[in-house]
Amino acid sequence: MAGAAAGGFVARAFESMLKECANKKYGGLQSAIKTYLEALQVDLVLNPLRIAFETKNLKLVELALDCLHKLIGYNHLEGDPGLDSGTKSKLLADVLNMVCSCIGNSTPDSTTLQVLKVLLTSIASTKLRVHGDVLLAVISVCFNVALSSSINQATSKAMLAQMLTIIFRLESDVVPSDSLQPKEAQTEDRLNDSNESSHCCQSDPIKAAENLLHVKHVNINFPPYVEEIRNLDGATDVKGLEAIFKKAVSLQYSGKTASEMDPQFTNVKLCDALLVFRTLCEMSVKEGNDEFTIKSRILALELLQGSLDDILLSKSFSFIDSIRADLSYAILRASVSDSTILFQCAVEIFSVFLLRLRENVKVEIPIFFPLIVLHSLDGSDLNRKLTVLR
Repeated sequence: MAGAAAGGFVARAFESMLKECANKKYGGLQSAIKTYLEALQVDLVLNPLRIAFETKNLKLVELALDCLHKLIGYNHLEGDPGLDSGTKSKLLADVLNMVCSCIGNSTPDSTTLQVLKVLLTSIASTKLRVHGDVLLAVISVCFNVALSSSINQATSKAMLAQMLTIIFRLESDVVPSDSLQPKEAQTEDRLNDSNESSHCCQSDPIKAAENLLHVKHVNINFPPYVEEIRNLDGATDVKGLEAIFKKAVSLQYSGKTASEMDPQFTNVKLCDALLVFRTLCEMSVKEGNDEFTIKSRILALELLQGSLDDILLSKSFSFIDSIRADLSYAILRASVSDSTILFQCAVEIFSVFLLRLRENVKVEIPIFFPLIVLHSLDGSDLNRKLTVLR
């Protein structure tokens, strides 16, 4: 925690709280505030905030949210909420969990917006690093607000996308082979590839399609479900595929931590990213055809698609390899849904497979191409045909 620089705005916030407490039975809060004001140490600031959230008094909650937002934004708080061995993790985790619990069915839009600001600032902070279950609670709150019909729906969706960009800002775990070439050679190679692709597309569309589906031979670790898929009677055996991917996903979880599921993920940031990504995948395959479930699945798939861009930019291919089963199951469930929007989401993510990931998912492409593309073109649903053609 930082020092006395936070004293001014914290003292003003607490003095306002004391006025609100004057004729009410909030003795614990008054005592905690007075303890802080006598010492003026930021180390003592969390306890009054925690008690203020516990009161459920709207005025006290809004004062506490504003104060916490400034404390985090100005880097006066530091620690690792959600990490057992982290600095002051327990109290920080309690406070953030209480922030998450501030939103309910009757919460005013202004308070909801304050909560969202606190949560985004906590994820963006370089001093306060949110992990594990606390991180999932933050994502869950923003996700639920984005599904609501309040005026904060678009705001929460934008904030959620910002959070995921931060979470999936991973470090590269590969060294491109052309990085060892002289810069002139790299430029020439790129130009040649570009010219060849352009010429091919203009002169021979069939050849262009073959090139798109062509997968170069690279040293990829095949997932355990590959052999089961190869033994299926045809790639359009949807029930068989669904059973295989569902089993693969469940075996990956099995009550294990991210580092236990993937031993190379000793980095806490990678573990957090894996936890969030797999949670979004889980939300995208929810059972049910009611309106709320469909909206939830669509939002989860949209966020997954946006997150893929950040993951691909990082070139963290070990991470990509670890999410293949989850993402494949999500695509499969969406591609066979009766919902046109869910199908569109499946096509858009599959296009990322084709255009940017085909060397890493060369087992999955032959599965989804006939299922999504050929089956749709042979079918009678005009919307699906147009989606695939686009």
